[in-house]
Amino acid sequence: MDLVKYVFFLCTALGLAPERTAGQKVSVTLYYESLCPFCRRWIAYQLLPLWSSELKEYVTPSLIPYGNAHEKRVDGHYKFQCQHGEEECVLNTIEACIIKKLGDKTDQLLGVIGCIEDPGKEPGSWHDCVPNDTLLEEVKTCATTEEGEQLQHYYAQETDGLVPAHKYVPWVLIDNKHSALAEMNLKSAVCRRLKDTISTVPATCNDFIVQQQDAHAHDDKEEGQPSSGRTFRPAPAITTAVRAGLAQVLYQ
Repeated sequence: MDLVKYVFFLCTALGLAPERTAGQKVSVTLYYESLCPFCRRWIAYQLLPLWSSELKEYVTPSLIPYGNAHEKRVDGHYKFQCQHGEEECVLNTIEACIIKKLGDKTDQLLGVIGCIEDPGKEPGSWHDCVPNDTLLEEVKTCATTEEGEQLQHYYAQETDGLVPAHKYVPWVLIDNKHSALAEMNLKSAVCRRLKDTISTVPATCNDFIVQQQDAHAHDDKEEGQPSSGRTFRPAPAITTAVRAGLAQVLYQ
């Protein structure tokens, strides 16, 4: 057995995570639905503040707007039934189109989705969050044609294919593994993952406090809802700094 294979075998046997390589980021995947109040709060008070911190350089966020919806095939088309009604199905599709149109422009994408999902914003005013008329027209066309239907079908397959299956929303994966800790405290979950995989963690991780026993209990929990009864620990409103960041990426 050569040295590289031996080291890999030894790390695996001892339960040690391999060192995260330079440029390799922690993936944060959110499965959500657009009118879920808990999802809105998680985006506003967990995801956006993280993206406004130095941890931004260490994570790759992905958004899957489908949640607890159901799909069926009718007369050659996919039809969707959403937990919060038809308005949510429409907004899920709109957000799916925004995600596609903005692609890897993550700053702008999180700015737009964060604006739409602001807990204090009316769903019908989503178009105010789109920074220009060209993008707005592209999104409207997408959302009202087969393009939007196919995007929702894709996200339906992504969501229904989860192992283990999601039991509630927001449902968050860290590096493709469900993390109830991330649903309660995203920063702690990301910092904990970084501590497991890199030798020098970002300075912002040095001030977070996570009881290891509680943290393991959160991440090992796969049934039911997070133990807090889905009451998150955020501030009562989006901070001024986060709002300023949203404005910057929306209108740059």
